[in-house]
Amino acid sequence: MTLLLYPRLTPLAARTGLTEHAGKTLAALRRSAGPRHPDMYYAATGGEPASVEHLTRLADKLRESVANQGYPDDGTDAAHIAADRALASTMIDTMRLRPAEAAAKDLWTFLAIQLVPDVVAWRWQGPTSEQRWICSDITRHALGRLWWQAYTLGTTTADGSTDTALLQRLSESDLNQIFERRAIGGRPALARAIARAVTDPDLASPHIARRRVIRDVTKRVRRLLPFTLFLTLHDERLQARVDDLVRQSVKALEQTPRTRGQ
Repeated sequence: MTLLLYPRLTPLAARTGLTEHAGKTLAALRRSAGPRHPDMYYAATGGEPASVEHLTRLADKLRESVANQGYPDDGTDAAHIAADRALASTMIDTMRLRPAEAAAKDLWTFLAIQLVPDVVAWRWQGPTSEQRWICSDITRHALGRLWWQAYTLGTTTADGSTDTALLQRLSESDLNQIFERRAIGGRPALARAIARAVTDPDLASPHIARRRVIRDVTKRVRRLLPFTLFLTLHDERLQARVDDLVRQSVKALEQTPRTRGQ
């Protein structure tokens, strides 16, 4: 598969665009959006620049994904989370990205500022951190974090699409625990093993909220990382090791009185 290169936008150019977006309605943002920007650039590597047609089709599909969750009307928190999952599935199956290209922060900045600013504004209504628009940390970006979630937790099906069922089972809090800890989120096999374990009903406790379990088990994993080569383990052994850590977390939490704020 030919490497597809997406336009990029520097933070300096993006801040000018973000200033221009301020106060605009969703309709106005959509009218000003498009697949080209005078300051956009491409990576100086071999590959095929994404065509106007491809970028336009991507924008249409992203808008269609959120339209099913209420866009452009005001949405509930639940609708916004559902939109995140839909956007993740759409991007992973439409963009033809490879991880090396997806790691480019300026790529995600272009998509948010120029290609679909109306989608980002709808998802993050009200005052929004600049990081949601201008990608300084992919785990915080409105779109970049979603592609990486789908890439990390998804599995390729027989028809070449990506099954994101595991991603769908996780809450926003769960995902933050995994992906905002790069030592875990940056290791797909380990991240998948943790996601499977904390959503496994056979490992769950009726007395302990999952958010408490995942917080505890990620701490255990991080303590073990300097001494345990998780990624040298075969998938079955890795899963068994993580399952055991979840059992330890559940047991410890059941035996520990809950303090205020937990």
